[in-house]
Amino acid sequence: MAKLRAIGLTIVCSSALVYALKSVATGTINLGSKYREATVRFADEPGLFLFGVIFMLVLSVGGIAAAWQLWKKDDD
Repeated sequence: MAKLRAIGLTIVCSSALVYALKSVATGTINLGSKYREATVRFADEPGLFLFGVIFMLVLSVGGIAAAWQLWKKDDD
């Protein structure tokens, strides 16, 4: 069961990582929700843009590390 959770967590975190890297390439990130869009551009608000990108990168890398721990825990 832990391996299934690890796979799911890896998929979600990998897609967040790809979105963060895509946002860096385009210079625009959506920090809003599904129902309320809050698009931030690097040219308009560089501090908020960098905060959003770094926050998403930290969360996605942390999630992938947690998935790795789940995967290894199942091996024990």
